[in-house]
Amino acid sequence: MSASTFHVEPNVNGRWIVRHEDELEPRSEHESATEAMRVACELAQLEGASLVLLHDRYARIHHVRTDVRPERDRGRGVASQRAALA
Repeated sequence: MSASTFHVEPNVNGRWIVRHEDELEPRSEHESATEAMRVACELAQLEGASLVLLHDRYARIHHVRTDVRPERDRGRGVASQRAALA
């Protein structure tokens, strides 16, 4: 089984998209990076993807653990969730 990746990226409208591998069309679009990361992790678990990458607004790339339960970090900001994921 080959490794597959979900990407969480900002778009030009100030929202966050979730896309799979090299697909051009996003799977979903969200108000916050935190919400997009939750969806990306859920999709990764459902589809057996091995990696979720967060592309922040400064062109840095962060690895996101896919085993984090979405309910655990509800209401926390991106920086807090990233710290919890490290």
